[in-house]
Amino acid sequence: MLIKHKRLAAFHFTLKAKNSVFQAEIFAIKKLCQTILSHTEESEDCWITADEKLDIYCDSQSAILALNSVSVQSGLVGETIDLLNELAQEVSSLTIRWIRAHRGHIGNERADTMARRGRDKVGPPAPDSPKIAKAAMKSEIEAAIQKLWKIMWNMEPTCRQTKDWFPHGPRPGFAFEILHLPKPICSQLIHFVTGHNFLRRHQAIIEAEDLRRLEQHEGLGEDDDFHEAMDPISICSLCGEDEESSYHIM
Repeated sequence: MLIKHKRLAAFHFTLKAKNSVFQAEIFAIKKLCQTILSHTEESEDCWITADEKLDIYCDSQSAILALNSVSVQSGLVGETIDLLNELAQEVSSLTIRWIRAHRGHIGNERADTMARRGRDKVGPPAPDSPKIAKAAMKSEIEAAIQKLWKIMWNMEPTCRQTKDWFPHGPRPGFAFEILHLPKPICSQLIHFVTGHNFLRRHQAIIEAEDLRRLEQHEGLGEDDDFHEAMDPISICSLCGEDEESSYHIM
């Protein structure tokens, strides 16, 4: 930043580890406004006068577009716009100009140097550093949910057949693809993966539960002939050895 008497002033700030590049660009403009506003004609150390034209150069087109947007959803962007409007009242004109990055411009190269210093500085972030962006928070929450989901998945004793296909936990992307298939195909795939289908193993489970309820109701628990006649068959009709399930068939 070029100030009175052609002096060059440069500053750097440390942000939170999860702050985005976009937030860093907007925050830099915010701090610039605050710095200049503290050195107006009303201050002891005056850098600018009311008749001066002030140009702010920025190599981030997304930051410039956000500051020029009619709809503002970011608190940081809103604060920066308010400061720019306040600064515009202190000078004859205020313009934000885009500058191409990494093209040897002295000011831009100096800004990149100071940005790296702020990034590498050991210590707490600036007190007014931006809150973590909603997109970053959403990503963190999704990662935590998936981690918890995998832990619960491995602890849960049920869904044995589904775990054959997903030994390392749920796969949200695969589930998303299944749910967006045509309904008949989606239904068949869910039957296939979960094992809840018309193959012998699952039918034997259903029949065994029906038999248990019948025994409980009719008092047939001691009748061996009844058990032998009604015992569900789960053996594979193809090999005659293992239980007939979708995983076994595959």
